[in-house]
Amino acid sequence: MKPFTIQAILGFLKKQGIKIDFAGEPETLIHTIANIKELENSCITWVKKASFLTEKVQEKLIQCQDVLIVAPFPIENANTIITENPKQIFFSILNEFCAIKRKQGIHPTAVIETDQLGEHVSIGSHCYIGPDVIIHDDVIVHHNVVIECPCEIGQGTEIFS
Repeated sequence: MKPFTIQAILGFLKKQGIKIDFAGEPETLIHTIANIKELENSCITWVKKASFLTEKVQEKLIQCQDVLIVAPFPIENANTIITENPKQIFFSILNEFCAIKRKQGIHPTAVIETDQLGEHVSIGSHCYIGPDVIIHDDVIVHHNVVIECPCEIGQGTEIFS
């Protein structure tokens, strides 16, 4: 995972129109993802309820440096993104900063009979896409997928074999 700053996260959330509050040091660099019970230095995690911040977790927060927690309340000894929906915001951050960016395009072994492909479409090896299939933008069709019937694949869909 490529490290990123909390400032970059805050910029991303602002650009998305997501309203949050922040307490902490925005220059902090995040290197990894962790479960709230397994905190590490320079990690990002999330918590929904204060009851998850057990005494053991709070001790770990004191030991770890540069932790970022997405939560519905401020947390002592941690950088905190404060939001009503911490799970949704946490996974939005992961999708933006931690997701593997796939190459767009059609694998040379794929057979594509439709002429209705959106932009930024990725189709893996040994796929077959029939003539009556409509594929919208930002779709990923993984390897060995066959789509024969007339259908429409919505924007951002990911299909596995």
